[in-house]
Amino acid sequence: IASMSSSSSSSSSSVFSSGLRIAVATDSDPDNAASTRDDLPWMAALRERGARVDSCVWDDDEVRWHAYDVVLIRSTWDYIFKYERFLAFLDKLDALPAPRPLVLNPPSTVRWNSDKMYLKELAARGVPCVPTEFVDSDKFTAEQLVASVGERNDASFLRHDGATVHPLDT
Repeated sequence: IASMSSSSSSSSSSVFSSGLRIAVATDSDPDNAASTRDDLPWMAALRERGARVDSCVWDDDEVRWHAYDVVLIRSTWDYIFKYERFLAFLDKLDALPAPRPLVLNPPSTVRWNSDKMYLKELAARGVPCVPTEFVDSDKFTAEQLVASVGERNDASFLRHDGATVHPLDT
């Protein structure tokens, strides 16, 4: 959005006075689907400047993504449990007809980092990363992993290779 509004306030207000339409992609969990408390101040500030800002569930087939100027992929936390559908959502955003909304971050970037193996790629390129142990195992279902993380109250993560959910122990 910063590139859509220059550093001058008159240019910034003209961008918003035209009614910039922003979709904030969230997940379908009732506890998460509404924008997080951290989002409320910036959403209110954009609305005060004339933008329309809507929280939209990413896998709701009724959302008309093409009707927005900007789609912000923000809190799609449940994508890991609907991974193929999430990838299809990213494909859908890429295939929207012109004029297409600005998608933040680009679907190709979101796709790349949706599988946490990207951390391994970054580390191999010399980018400092949190030390991570990658475990390939077909022994666990997603539900077992989530239950295990909750029981241990730790910060384990999941990797999805398109067919199986794998634990990633940090």
